[in-house]
Amino acid sequence: TCVTLPGEEILVAKREHKFIPFISEIVIFSLVLPLSSIGALISIFLLQSITILVSFLLLMGILTILAITKVIIDWYFHLYIITSRKIMEIRVVPFFGERIDDVFLDQVRTTEIDAKIPTFFHEFINMGNVTIAFDRPSHDKVFMLENIPKPRQTAMYLCDALEHLMRDTQEPPGIWFQQQKPSEHSRFHEDIYNGRTVHA
Repeated sequence: TCVTLPGEEILVAKREHKFIPFISEIVIFSLVLPLSSIGALISIFLLQSITILVSFLLLMGILTILAITKVIIDWYFHLYIITSRKIMEIRVVPFFGERIDDVFLDQVRTTEIDAKIPTFFHEFINMGNVTIAFDRPSHDKVFMLENIPKPRQTAMYLCDALEHLMRDTQEPPGIWFQQQKPSEHSRFHEDIYNGRTVHA
């Protein structure tokens, strides 16, 4: 389980946008269809063997199903989870293990939460990145939630939630929220500071 510390609660749990595995599936089909057609033509006109044709198409079908299954499994078991105590990126490979990258919130100070939607198409399907910047004693660290759905809403919710946590732990609040549009790459649209929202 992701909740392992006393009093820990899950704030946000996100997978990548469903468009990400869909694109991978389109790529798989765009490769399989021409290869299957070429193999079928060779089997029929050059080798003149129905057995080879059926075997080849069966093999291509099995490989296609395996590739699509892997894409779906990789997407399903790749999670971004933010709790009241830590931030985690989890990649699970069934039967083989898992990889967890985490940041404990009591060891860092959150300085900026940034929502980025790179293009109009990303805006259309409501997909983008949320970047959380931390100030550590030794160095700065950035944690990114990539290609998630509803990036603006997620960033604003995280800003409010993390600021409340900092206030509860008597840390000086100072989280900045920045959202960027394709034509505006440097201007702050909404700055959240000390519990107040200031529109730029």
